[in-house]
This record gives sequence, structure tokens and C-alpha cells, in this order.
Amino acid sequence: MPQPPQVPEKRKFFPLWAVALLPAVATLLAYLPLGQNGFVNWDDVDDIVHNGHIHDFGPASLKWIFTSAGAGYWIPLTWLSLDLDYHLGGLNPQIYHWDNLFLHLVNVTLVFWLAYRILQRAWGPAAESLEPAALLAAVLFGIHPFHVESVAWATERKDVLYGAFYLAGLLAYLGYASDPQKPKRKLAYCFLFYLLSLMSKPMAVSFPFALLVLDYWPLKRLAYRTKTAFLEKIPFFIPLLVTAALAVFSQEKTGAAPDLKILPIDSRVMNAFHSLAFYVQKSVLPFGFSAIYPIVLKSNPFSVRNLVSLALVVGACAVVWRNRKQRPYWLAAWAYYLLTLAPALGIVQVGAHAAADRYTYLTTFSLILLFSACLALGCRKNRSLFILVALGLSIFLGALTWRQVEVWKDSISLWENAVRVSPDPSEIAFSNLGLAYREAGRPREALAAFDQGLALDPGMADLHYGKGLALSDEGDLEGAVREYQQAIALDPTYAPPHANLCVAYQRLGKYDEAVAEALEAIRLDPHSAQAYNNLGVSYGYKGQIGEAQKAFQEAVALEPDSPMYQGNLAAATSMLKKP
Repeated sequence: MPQPPQVPEKRKFFPLWAVALLPAVATLLAYLPLGQNGFVNWDDVDDIVHNGHIHDFGPASLKWIFTSAGAGYWIPLTWLSLDLDYHLGGLNPQIYHWDNLFLHLVNVTLVFWLAYRILQRAWGPAAESLEPAALLAAVLFGIHPFHVESVAWATERKDVLYGAFYLAGLLAYLGYASDPQKPKRKLAYCFLFYLLSLMSKPMAVSFPFALLVLDYWPLKRLAYRTKTAFLEKIPFFIPLLVTAALAVFSQEKTGAAPDLKILPIDSRVMNAFHSLAFYVQKSVLPFGFSAIYPIVLKSNPFSVRNLVSLALVVGACAVVWRNRKQRPYWLAAWAYYLLTLAPALGIVQVGAHAAADRYTYLTTFSLILLFSACLALGCRKNRSLFILVALGLSIFLGALTWRQVEVWKDSISLWENAVRVSPDPSEIAFSNLGLAYREAGRPREALAAFDQGLALDPGMADLHYGKGLALSDEGDLEGAVREYQQAIALDPTYAPPHANLCVAYQRLGKYDEAVAEALEAIRLDPHSAQAYNNLGVSYGYKGQIGEAQKAFQEAVALEPDSPMYQGNLAAATSMLKKP
């Protein structure tokens, strides 16, 4: 990389710590609409609103936090942070959003320091382009709309939390490796941050590979301390293997990972190449972001789109490899991008996504840094041009981020955007949009959304269940019963249709059937407060007040904050003439 001129330290008008805060200020301005956002029906309801495990700091909750694989991952630090938010602000969504933003601002500041230290090592301690390049890299990281999902989605706390520990670990490693006289304690700090990052999100398994990339460039330790560089990484690979195994096992246990019969290996490999090209494209052309880019299970893996992506990725690999001696920073940036994105490329498929914006939270850092450094060097003789380009980019991306934050304002806005911009129609998006319309008291629009989803996938139990809810709202109880029964036939382990079939039977006066459906819902999901409440109501209709009281007690124990369950328990207790 061309070396910029070295200038005396006294040229600086502002202390470096003050410069480091500027990207955080710019990011804060771009995310101001976040103050108007609420929860969305995309995991927020299950993982926060109705997750009693994070509503209590008791022994049972702590045991669940540290031993469960809720959401398909082992992420105890993320659950602890959400637990803390609940105790600070209850179910006020603002506390969760502002904490996400605070962590993102911390990460923006860490990115500045990381970029500064990397370029300082590459260019020299007093290069005149150091601060402009690091400043632009941090600003672009902070305000690129690609990162809105990680910040504006309350449940995605794991991204901003793992990112903070991951970046801190990279900084600690640079401090250790840049000076051979530094004590091994620096490497221990690096390892500790790595463990904390893994406990926040399994995506941190790429950390040891990121260290090796730094060893290649700018540290150049692989050239003169090859054996040491590899041997000291061995302890880092042990938690990597354990975490990867836990993630795969948890996803298979929760049914979130399609097997090879559903999604064969050739489809996975070609989708991986498409994702690599897709993320670069979205970084350069930041439009059309969606909450879900679904896997198309029956698509041709060797489509023109996938073959073009394959050619572009292979071509990029060839170019950076051919230039590895003259431009090692190209290879370093590309290798970091590939290695940190590898856990989310879907070779071992996790979830139902072909791609997701949140997967790029840290992966595009190297590409952003490369662009920023090249722009700073290219404009080193014309600082006004650099300022003009940087300011224009910041305003442009900041405006897009402001707009994308508003997309995450509520469930209707989120899913209307998803069905509008996604190139592949998603039955999941239509299902969630229908539920959002129903929650807003718009059952006819909900029915239309469910029907659009069923046209794409008539075998999706969620869509039949949602349509049953909307039909029930419209007063068509017989139609609702048919849809609930269809959902149960498609997925016999699905508890919510049983719970709501119970309600339909209550309204039809079929109380024995209502009790049976409530008991089945409880068998399938013993932690469902709604099912216990429905059971209590069914017993109440049958005049079995004592049984009703017991069911309401279970509902209140599971969700003590529900005024409905508390009221039903009070009514049953009063009917039994107990104080």
C-alpha cells in the first residue's frame, strides 16, 4: 500500500479521543427515529414479551439462561442483558432499543480505534491519512443501512453484544502482537473477550481466523513467527468446536435446520456463493433491505444468478491471490470477509434464510476499511475532495438508515416492506403480515395476507392457524375450526392451534371438546399461560370452579404480569367464597 507522508504529531487540532467520538455522534443522529419503535412479531414476542425466563432473576431463570438453547443458540450473556433491560424498564420497548443503540455506538468507537491501529501498523505512527481513513471507516460502519436490522430489532441484541466483545478482542490482540515485550496477559484478555463474544452469539466462531488474518497483514507475523502464530491459536479453536457443535445440535433439536433431503448440498453450496456476492452488492448498492430473504427450496441451484455469483467470487479470489505480494491488504480484506461470513453461508444450514442483513454486522468491516483507506490515500493531495466525498456518503447513507429504522417501527411496516421489496415472495412474510393486521384490528386485510401466503405454500401450518384466527375475528367460527384442524393435521406438535381451537369450541358451546383441546395444548407446551387460561375458562363454563381456579393459578405463575389471568383467578377464587 502506498505510504502517505509522515507529519509531526503537533499538527493535530483535536485530541484523538475527541476525533474517535465523532462517528458515534453521526450514528446517533441517523438512528434518532429508533425512539418511536416498538416490538415486532419477529421473535420479539416470544423471546422478550412472553419469555418468563427473562422476567425473573431467580434460580430457575438463571438455570434456563445458562443451560437452554432458546432461539436455537446458547447465548447466556444475551439473555442476561435482556433480563437486565426487563428489570430496568419492564416491557417498555424503548429500553431495549436504546440499549441496542448504545452498544452499537460503543462498537462504532471500537471500529475507529481498530481501523486506526491497523493503518498505524501499515503506514507508520504519524501518517497524515491515518485519522481521515479511520474516521470514515467508523462512520460508514455506523450509518450503513445494512446494520439497521442488528440495531433496530430488539431481539437481535446478540449482534451488537457479540460485536462489542469481538472488536475489543481484536484490539487486545493488536496490542499483544504489535509489541513482543508485552506480557502474555494481553493475549489472555483477548481470549477472555473471545469467550464473552461466543456467549453472546455463536457467529464469533470466526474470531481465531480473524486473528490469523491480522497475523498475515498488517502484523506480518506469519512471515517470521509462523509457528508461534499458529500454536498460540490452538486454545482458541477448542471453544470454537464446542460452540459450533452446540449451534448445530440446538438448531436440529428446535427443527430450524432443514436436512439434506429438503435442501441438498449443491443448493447450499451455490447459495453460499450467491450470498457472498449478494452482501457485497448490498454494501455498494444499499437498497431493498428486507427482514427475510427466504430459501427457495425447489429452485435450480445452477440458475444464472447463482452461476454469475460463482464467477464473481472465484474471479475476486483469483485477483487478490495474484496480487498478494504487491497488495497483501487486498488478500487480508477479502480473507477476513470470507472467513467471518463462513458460519452464516448455509453449508451447515441454520434457520430458514438464504441470507440476512444481520450476518454482515462485522463481516464487511474489512471492505469498509479498504475503501476508506484507498479514498484517503487517493485524496491525500486534495483534502477538500475527500471531505466532500466523505460528507456526501455520510448524508446519503445516513438518510437511508433513518428510513430503514422507520421500517422497523412496527410489525405492519416491517412486513409490508418485506413483501414489497423481496425478489422472492415469502410465505413467512405474508404469515407475519397477516398476524400484524389482525393485531391491529384489520381482519379482512389479515385474511388477504394469509390467502396470499397459502397460494405460495398451502402446506404451511402457521398460515392455516393465522387464517383461523382472522376467521374467528370475523365471526366465522366453523371456518376457524376447519383452519385450526388443518394446521394441526399439518403439524401435530403445534400447540397454538389447539389453544385457539379450545376458544372456538367454547364459543360454539362444545365445552368438553374445549377442555380436551386445552389439555392437548398444555401437553405440547407446558409453559403456555394462554393454554392454562383457556383451560380455566372451559372448566368455568362447565361449572368446575375448583379446577378452573387451579388452571388460572398456573397461568398467573407463568405470566404474573397479565391482568387478564389475574382477573380470572380472582373471579374463580371469589366464586369459591375464598378471600
